[in-house]
Amino acid sequence: MYRVHERFAGFSLVEVKPETDRTHQIRIHLNAINLPILGESAYGGGKSFFLSQIKPRYRLKGEEKPRLNRTALHAPRLSISRPGTNQIVSFEAELPKDMSVVLNYLRKFNGR
Repeated sequence: MYRVHERFAGFSLVEVKPETDRTHQIRIHLNAINLPILGESAYGGGKSFFLSQIKPRYRLKGEEKPRLNRTALHAPRLSISRPGTNQIVSFEAELPKDMSVVLNYLRKFNGR
């Protein structure tokens, strides 16, 4: 199951809820429906995100560094069952800074 939260020219912010515990499920299925994950090397082309891709009249002084140079996949919540006790343990994590920066750039410069 997936849900699109925001759309941008060439990008989307989606929420995905996997149905199984298979490790590649999200990456394979999104790529199969032509929604590859930004930076995903095995199933999405592995392209880094550069500000020059979206910012009009971007002027580079020197070599441009990627704003995101890894798979743009984040789990805000995760619950697991402890082996032996079956006690459920849950974890939460904020969106990492590099992903927040890219999302803010998309909102600012990339028309929806």
